[in-house]
Amino acid sequence: CTGNGLTNCQACDPLKPENCQTCANGYIKRETDQSCYQCSGNGVSNCLECDSANPGNCAKCKDGYALLDSNKSCVACSGNGVLNCLTCNAALPAQCAICKSGYALLLTDGSCVQCIGNGATNCKKCNPYTPGNCVQCNDGYALKDTDRSCVQCTGNGATNCLACNPLKQNNCAQCNSGYALKDVDKSCVQCTGNGATNCLACDPLNPDKCIKCDSGYALKDDDKSCVQCTGNGAFFCEVCDSLNPTNCVTCINSCLLYTSDAADDLLCVDLGGRRIIKKK
Repeated sequence: CTGNGLTNCQACDPLKPENCQTCANGYIKRETDQSCYQCSGNGVSNCLECDSANPGNCAKCKDGYALLDSNKSCVACSGNGVLNCLTCNAALPAQCAICKSGYALLLTDGSCVQCIGNGATNCKKCNPYTPGNCVQCNDGYALKDTDRSCVQCTGNGATNCLACNPLKQNNCAQCNSGYALKDVDKSCVQCTGNGATNCLACDPLNPDKCIKCDSGYALKDDDKSCVQCTGNGAFFCEVCDSLNPTNCVTCINSCLLYTSDAADDLLCVDLGGRRIIKKK
């Protein structure tokens, strides 16, 4: 890695080693120049990731802490919010919000109940009121309606497959990322070429053609490739115009799209924007 890809950076872009992809803990990536700058204030204390627009605000807390919306700080979990709990309720830190794997959240008191039997065997999430029943199986398994158990996928249902048909375990229902589901035999075909480069999903009949691009990229109609957003299309932007990648079409969740004027050429602003803002 070189340049911005070296300073406080954990991993850089192999094709552009001067661009950082993952910053070190306590640092956040700046999309404009792919550099890492330091978090501060509430963005540091028990914080895993700070806000790129406001590095003094936390965006994601460490395990055992919850994000307080009022000042974007991290509050320590307690009681039921700690025991077998991944994340607690910021307003009620003694209540769990998300339980650890193998446990289910009981809404009555915010506690985590352990999964058992069919709810524990190859099961990702069980029913908190009947913990012997699985609700969501692990990858490579399918949920049976009859007894709420998880059955292992086989054949086409196992090869590069995220979830198979519980009645026909050799048929895939959802492929892994980078693969597309074929209708004819319910197998997963690998995406290639334009269907693999910065692409979330490709065409199963034409795996070299993308049908959905990664965030920060736009799908071109002519060759079904993904073009990178630039300029205003990259700054706080999730999807840009494929014909004019400097124009933003959809902003990230923390922004709204608004019509610019001669005094300001930014297309995305924070929710408390400087001028009149409106959703497109």
